[in-house]
Amino acid sequence: SFHRFFSYNTRKDNIMLTIGTMGAVIAGLFLPSISLIMGSIANKFGDDELDPAQMSDEIINITKWVVLVAVVILIFSYVFFAFWQHLAENISL
Repeated sequence: SFHRFFSYNTRKDNIMLTIGTMGAVIAGLFLPSISLIMGSIANKFGDDELDPAQMSDEIINITKWVVLVAVVILIFSYVFFAFWQHLAENISL
């Protein structure tokens, strides 16, 4: 059964499983924000009221948000993969 697969886990393995799962959930929660940010870029290009200097400032600001979200996704995705990979190695031994 599925429960038997995790029956040999130690306390450390269960903590790693929990942290890895939380990393996956957090990374997954940030993924839709990339679409929202890209939508705001499209809206800025359609705004005729902004002059080129203001447009450049807006795009730079949005780019900073993209980088921030991408770094957060990278960190939490790495935590997810690293912890689950280590857990898989522990279970297979």
